[in-house]
Parts: sequence; C-alpha cells; structure tokens
Amino acid sequence: MLEDVLQIRRVVLACGTVDLRKGIEGLAMIIGDKYKQNPFEKGTLFLFCGQRSDRIKVWQGTGFILLYYDLKETRIEGETCTYFTALINADGVDGFIMCGPGTIDGNGLRSWKAFWLRRKWNPKCTNKDEQRPRLVYLSNCRNVLVADLSLQNAHFWTNHLYRCDHVKYLNCNIFSPATPVKSPSTDALDIDVCTDVLVKGCYMEVNDDSVVLKGGKGYVLYGKCTEKFHRKTMVYWLEASEEEVLE
Repeated sequence: MLEDVLQIRRVVLACGTVDLRKGIEGLAMIIGDKYKQNPFEKGTLFLFCGQRSDRIKVWQGTGFILLYYDLKETRIEGETCTYFTALINADGVDGFIMCGPGTIDGNGLRSWKAFWLRRKWNPKCTNKDEQRPRLVYLSNCRNVLVADLSLQNAHFWTNHLYRCDHVKYLNCNIFSPATPVKSPSTDALDIDVCTDVLVKGCYMEVNDDSVVLKGGKGYVLYGKCTEKFHRKTMVYWLEASEEEVLE
C-alpha cells in the first residue's frame, strides 16, 4: 500500500522499459545501481514502464503496486460516456500545478498501430471504435498551472481540459510524430467548456488539431462554450488530414 499522497515530495520516472515481473529486490536494485537513488527514501515515488503501454509499476519504500488504465464515465468528443482514464487525471482540484523541467511521455506507439490496423478493414473507424487513453485530463479544476514541460507521444488527445477555470499553459512543448507511424487524433490541447485559459510560449507539433475550443457535439451544447481564451507567442505544426483521422 502506498503512503498518504500528501506525504509524497518527489516522483522519479525510470527512462525506457523495465521487466515488470521483477519483485521488490529487483526493483530496488535498479533504483540503487542504475539511478543511484535510495529506494527506501520516504516521500519518493519511483515509476516503471513495461513493454505494454497500458500499465505502470509504482514503487514506494518497501512495496509496489501495478496500475492500469481504467474505464470510467468521462467526457470525450463532446459527450459523456465510458472511456479510458488518462495517464494523469485530476478532478475538482483548486490549485493544480504540474511544472518542469521534465518530460511526460505517453509511449503511444502500440495504440497508433492498432488504430491504423483497424482503419484498414474499416475505413470509417472512429476514436470510439479504437479507444485509447489521453495523456492529461483535468476536469472541474481551478487555478491550474502547467509549465516548462514536454508532453509527447500521447495515445490519443494530449491535454484535455473540461469545465476548468483560470488555466495557464506556459512554455510547454507538445509533440506527437507523423513518421514512421502517424499518431492519430493526438490534439495538443482540447479546451472544453472552460473559462479564462492562457496559453503562452508553447510549441505544438501534433498529428491533428493544435488547440481546440469545444462546447458540445453536433447540435447539442453542454452548458456554456469556452470563454476568455488567450494565446501568445505560440507555434503550431499540423500533420493530419481529414482522410487520415475521423472523429
């Protein structure tokens, strides 16, 4: 069992992939020998990714847990439905802060290949037909700051904000590749029924939309539309076409 989240002061993400079959001794050895860290340091989480992109192993002190993407009711493509949770989720938080320097990598290659394989036999395949987790999903949050981060290789949308107020994205690099495998529908920033959003100094190179303002689906409007969106010194690079990605 993990300690109280309020006691966590530091998170260390192990680069590359690790054999998640390793137990306590194996993980402790990696932390100590490869990363020169104290595996028993209180208040520190160590995160390990395996070959599969839908799970992560979390080590803290004397034990670990294996985490999976879960299916829950969420907001997706202008509708409320059951879908994968994101890699990073927050709901109802006042004062959410996620700052670098650092990189959050979704490792989405497996999902991209699965999407295009399904598209071969069903040219009208949508994102709800081949479900994939988002990288960051923040809902009903206030006073949000995301800064000085590289957010890359999302399985699906990279950042999704829903019903958030007073949000700042500053000096972030948001990327997903067009080669060798195109990353379908990896929107950089989806702003969904939000108020007072500032995006400044960000570079966005993705395989679909860079910044999207959302308020519903088709003729259905959920609450009010996004209000007070500000952007400054932003660079976009778009690689997708309508034939390649269907929503």
